[in-house]
Amino acid sequence: MSDHVVAAIAALGLVLITATIGAIRRGQPNPVLFHNVAWIGSLGLLALGWVTYVHVGVEAWFIILAGVLAFNVGALGPSIIELPKVPVVPVRRDMPGGRTLLPLLFFVGFAWYMKSLSSTFGLSTVIAHPSLVRTHQGDSDFITSFSLPGRLLYSLGPLVFVTHACPWLTDLHITRLRRGSVLIATTVAMALSLGRTYLFIAFLWTIACYFVARPEVVVKLKKRLTARRTKLRRRMVMLLGAVVALVTFQLLATVLGKTASNVALVQQYASGPLRNSSFTSAYVYVTGGIPAFASEVSGSPPVEGQADPLGKLGWSTFYPAVKLVPEWKVAPLVRPFDAIPFPFNAYTWFDPLYRDFGIPGVIAGPFIFGALVASLIARRKRTAEGALFVGLMLSLTLFAPFLSKFNDPAVWDVGLALLVLRIWPRSKAKRTGPPLRTWAQFRKPPPQLVSSTRELSDSQPKFL
Repeated sequence: MSDHVVAAIAALGLVLITATIGAIRRGQPNPVLFHNVAWIGSLGLLALGWVTYVHVGVEAWFIILAGVLAFNVGALGPSIIELPKVPVVPVRRDMPGGRTLLPLLFFVGFAWYMKSLSSTFGLSTVIAHPSLVRTHQGDSDFITSFSLPGRLLYSLGPLVFVTHACPWLTDLHITRLRRGSVLIATTVAMALSLGRTYLFIAFLWTIACYFVARPEVVVKLKKRLTARRTKLRRRMVMLLGAVVALVTFQLLATVLGKTASNVALVQQYASGPLRNSSFTSAYVYVTGGIPAFASEVSGSPPVEGQADPLGKLGWSTFYPAVKLVPEWKVAPLVRPFDAIPFPFNAYTWFDPLYRDFGIPGVIAGPFIFGALVASLIARRKRTAEGALFVGLMLSLTLFAPFLSKFNDPAVWDVGLALLVLRIWPRSKAKRTGPPLRTWAQFRKPPPQLVSSTRELSDSQPKFL
């Protein structure tokens, strides 16, 4: 059976699994939706055969499909056992410093980063010729070698972006002009990191937060027409965010000179609509992880860079934590290039798990991650930081077919910031919503809960 047929069958199977778990969730956010949609897109495009890749093989297909299924099985347990509780107004929905302090700290980190970058390459080169800077960096990632305090401040960028893109989530009361200014300035600053990690995390994190958390007006508003319009606006925001993320990915690749070089490498293996197309690079990024992981499973030596030793028990999976331990060697963050048949180094999110723990890691890792995401959504942490953490974990599942982000230092830095905000001392706000009720009681709310639309403002978010 050819790889194209296997990919098509797997994509159709995931469609059925996603629909089944969605039915079990009874209209609540589906914890496997992002993960499965990403895999369905990758497998579906791979089935088209627009690029001639190396043969995936039976063993690699077994490992990949077992890992994909493990995530779904892990998410299924909490979806059945932990039925979603009643959405209530969070006890602590405000975030300390969300209005002024967090943006200020981020821009301090940005200035610190630009000073460090310009001292190495020159400010004019960084701004006018970013592709030259990227070339001089080679296989290293400048942001990970940046000073730790400055990197922690700079990593607040995605958090600042999400809190201003979802002000109802953190009860952030500022003008639209100020929100727009902060969002634009933060986007530009993250783009100047000469990478796409921070921007992608910010955009996808925002989409995930819109998917998981809803304002109270959407949940309880009696006027169905208004509720439908609100839901439609939110879905449009999610769709627009996905489009902006893809466009930004393509633009940054072009500015950094990646698109032209990638197209030149792939053209002889491309066919159909990808022949002489500028979207060849995007297609390869979406589909190339599967044959690349297959090359890793087969033990093919890399064509560029040094092969990483296997069985290091976490030196890649827990890279950010291991790197902080003195005298402890960690895996290179930038992976060597395997031939698929052209050089490529994005190996799906199974890559660090397979290198560290073998096939058991590929199955256990996604299973645990799926159970964690589903449990967090079902339990619905009643704080702004908890809702943001759920969105962050959910957004990481979108990277599953392409590359691993759960071991990215930027993600760990943002998670650390959320933890600090969560334990930061402050007075608890009194509950302004109704008392806790069972789900059956919530389906038919008492009349006094919808008697006045004034009480159902967008500033009272519900976490679903």
